[in-house]
Amino acid sequence: MLDVSLDSQTLQTAFEVLLKMGIGAILGGAIGWERELSGRPAGTRTHMLVVIGVVLFAESSRLFPSQDPSRIAAQIVTGIGFLGAGTILRLGTQIRGLTTAASIWAAAAIGMAISIGGALLIVAPIATVLTILTLTVVERFEERYAQKGHRRLAVTVSRQEAIEAVMAEVLRVAPDVRSISFARTGESQVITFRVRNAAEDLPLKLGAIEAVESARWTD
Repeated sequence: MLDVSLDSQTLQTAFEVLLKMGIGAILGGAIGWERELSGRPAGTRTHMLVVIGVVLFAESSRLFPSQDPSRIAAQIVTGIGFLGAGTILRLGTQIRGLTTAASIWAAAAIGMAISIGGALLIVAPIATVLTILTLTVVERFEERYAQKGHRRLAVTVSRQEAIEAVMAEVLRVAPDVRSISFARTGESQVITFRVRNAAEDLPLKLGAIEAVESARWTD
C-alpha cells in the first residue's frame, strides 16, 4: 500500500518533483518553440509534454521500492520511439520529420537527466542549448554549404483544400523536395518548399490552381 501521508519529507519530495517538472517544461518548450517556428508537426506543447511526462514517469518509478527504476527508463525510450515515428512522413521518394523525431528523442533524454538530478541538472540546460543550436545553426550551415542548388518556394493558399493540390503538383514537377513547412498569416496558409532541380516556371503553374493566392521563389 502506498504511503499518502503529507509529512515534511513528503512535501519536500513533492516540491522537488514539481521543480524538476517546471524546469523540464521550460527546456522542452525552448526546443519545441524552434520546431514551432519551423512549422513542424510537433511544436512547443508536444515537446513540453514529452519532458514533463518523462520526468514524472521517472520520478514515480522511485516510489515503487520493489521495482528497478531502470526498467521505467527503458520503457520511456521505447515509448518515445513510437511517438517520434508519428512525426515521420513519406512524400514520394522523400522522408520528412526525421529531425523532429530526433528532437523529441533528445527532449526525452533531457527529461531523464532532470529527473536524475545532481550534476545532470547542469547538463540538461546545456544539452537543450546544443539541441537548439543543432536545429538552427547546423541547418543554416547545411543550406549554405551542403545543400547548394536548393531553392525556397513560398505558396500562399486561401483554402485548406488547395494544399493537397499544391503539394501534388510540386512533387510531380520537382520530386527532390528537401523540406516542407507551414505557417498561417491571417486567414491564409503559407506553404514553404525547399526544392532542387525545379523548373523556373513552377510558380506560374501553381498560380493557376484555384485558391492559390501567390506562388514565388524566395531565394
